[in-house]
Amino acid sequence: MKIIFGTIGAVLLIGLFFVVYQVVTLMQPYRLNLTGFSNESVVLGQAGGFHLLTDIQVIPRAQYDSVAIYTKLNRSSAAEDIVTPLAQATPDGKTGIRIKLSDTAVQTDLPKADYERVAHQAVSDSIIRDVALANPGNRDTQEVIISLTKSSRYRLSVDPQNAGILYVDVLK
Repeated sequence: MKIIFGTIGAVLLIGLFFVVYQVVTLMQPYRLNLTGFSNESVVLGQAGGFHLLTDIQVIPRAQYDSVAIYTKLNRSSAAEDIVTPLAQATPDGKTGIRIKLSDTAVQTDLPKADYERVAHQAVSDSIIRDVALANPGNRDTQEVIISLTKSSRYRLSVDPQNAGILYVDVLK
């Protein structure tokens, strides 16, 4: 009888452990892919071609905020494989990030409201204070300056569905 109660007790303890383990793992928040964030310079894309900067948007996310930089190749027949402009992200002091886009100009036929949003936009309720172009009239290079409310790590990536869209993700 002692062996039966011992066996039943062991099975119950194992079952209780399994149930508690399942409940704890289900209660953990969904974990995002937070790899690749740093405070170091990052280079992405290819030199050549000529790109048009068409839009910049700030996208809030759960654990980071993203700045989406929309570009398109101006002369697709000249260099079809260069769909991502050469982009270099570097820290700008303690609370800023500079994104240098080579061979890129702001699209000239944007409506005035869109052009103003691309040239400068203030952001509220975000680690990102504002996003601005250093010299929107420059025809060779654009510099996107991202001002932050505090020092943070960031990553530069390309949209896997559209290589003309660059993301600068900033940890909250």
